[in-house]
Amino acid sequence: MEFDRRVQIRVDRLERGQRKKGFGSGYLVGPRLVLTAAHVLDHVDPDADRAVTVSLPDTGERELPAVVRWRRKDATVDAALIEVADGHGWQAPQSLSDLLTRPPQRYGLIIGTRTHPVTASGFPRLQKSTTDGRRLDEQFTGRIAPGTGSLAGRYELTGTTPTPGAATDTPGGTRWSGMSGAAVLTDDGYGSDLLCGVMRRDRQADDGTRLTATPAARLLDDDAFRALITEHTGWEPVLEPVEPAALLTPAAVDRNLRSPAALLRADAEAVTFRGRKSELADLHAWCENGPPAIQVRVLTGPGGQGKTRLARRLTDTLGWRGWGTVTGHLSPDLTDDPTPDAAPPDFTTLTTSLPLLLVVDYAETRPRLLRRLITHLHRSRHRVRVLLLARSDGQWRTGSLQAVANVRDLLEEAPVIPLAPLIPTSQAAQDRRDAFHRAAHDLALLLPLLPNLPAHKWTSLAAALRPPADLHDHRYDNVLTLQMTALVGLLQHGPRPVDAAPGTPPERTLLKHEDRFWEASANSPAYKLELPAPPSAPPWR
Repeated sequence: MEFDRRVQIRVDRLERGQRKKGFGSGYLVGPRLVLTAAHVLDHVDPDADRAVTVSLPDTGERELPAVVRWRRKDATVDAALIEVADGHGWQAPQSLSDLLTRPPQRYGLIIGTRTHPVTASGFPRLQKSTTDGRRLDEQFTGRIAPGTGSLAGRYELTGTTPTPGAATDTPGGTRWSGMSGAAVLTDDGYGSDLLCGVMRRDRQADDGTRLTATPAARLLDDDAFRALITEHTGWEPVLEPVEPAALLTPAAVDRNLRSPAALLRADAEAVTFRGRKSELADLHAWCENGPPAIQVRVLTGPGGQGKTRLARRLTDTLGWRGWGTVTGHLSPDLTDDPTPDAAPPDFTTLTTSLPLLLVVDYAETRPRLLRRLITHLHRSRHRVRVLLLARSDGQWRTGSLQAVANVRDLLEEAPVIPLAPLIPTSQAAQDRRDAFHRAAHDLALLLPLLPNLPAHKWTSLAAALRPPADLHDHRYDNVLTLQMTALVGLLQHGPRPVDAAPGTPPERTLLKHEDRFWEASANSPAYKLELPAPPSAPPWR
């Protein structure tokens, strides 16, 4: 949890002709965007000068005006997004200063049946000062039992930590009044948070504490909510499974771009995803239809054909559907040859009654791990889909490797589907030229993020960049080659080209840029190594 994102929300209310003051908690999910509960904003006075204000509790509680941008209050959702008005001296917290390399907040869904630990921090009445009336903070720690409240579409949080009684000078409400709108967070196994809900109500338990929360899955199922998060952060929110988070790669793209070639990684998603409509439709149908049992597919193609981008697009679009399908990509850190002190992966965290899609990239490099994974998953009584990505088919799939019979059969009978070129030579030549210009434009938008690269009008350069004359050649069937050619064209026409003879393959020219980039990094004031750059290996391999 980032404590510097907690905010207090005050509301001028007009209810049945009487003016009242309302109070709630909130959590910043963007530099000026606050997530809270919708009922905190009930009965807002339309004539009030500053009907809704936001304050950071550790900065003197200076109240700044805010406007409601999205609000939904119904049987399953009680949440709102409010925007701190610009031009009033608002300063975003330090934890929200970097929106370029990673999203400010990730969102999670509890997928299993075991109780799960969560935490939330807000400003309930039980922490109201009896001397000056200030709202102090309370960090709630408790657990969510997924089987409690699920039929009502909500989470129920239980806690046993002793809490003081509330001040008695305010009628109505409970000691937890004011906690509404606090973000419910859980750990992802790597020290980061997944936001899995927003606090809603106190059920006033006879013993201990029981609070309710709107699940994040309900929020991300709302197109307007997702669009507003994207508008404020530049990142489209994606739902991630909570319990197996340590087994999976984060759903968000990796924008920690250390060199030009990093732009070509599939997980950087530097070039906007386009095309593949028929492949996506087929994969969607496979995931959502068919028997409630495990099925395996294999998608093959050379490096750079677009297998990983297609799989990421599939998991993203399925993940936007709230309670639809649980999706994830198995972490590349899980291999057939773990370090001696590494604990075996706990695949039981993948157990769920929800439909599950799991993507295993570079499946041909970890066949034994793959068999251990499927040995666990094939016991499920629910719909499970495993999509294997590999450069080619072979013994890694059909070999026994001491797998049990059911697992051998699943792998041997799995359909193997070669991924066709994104833009084959049979299509109009203009299609490739358009793809080249789109790639150049998208790459130009991210080039300013690279350290040690001189400032330049990259987007203007991209607009004027001419595609190679041989763009019709079969080597551009590979989308990575096309995008690499666009990137090299930008770098070679930019302020610091490298020596390269006409006709030099783009990967060789790019490696020269990489060598110079790392040599400049080594000699920068931050390192002062003054070492020649080591021979570099292409990071996109």
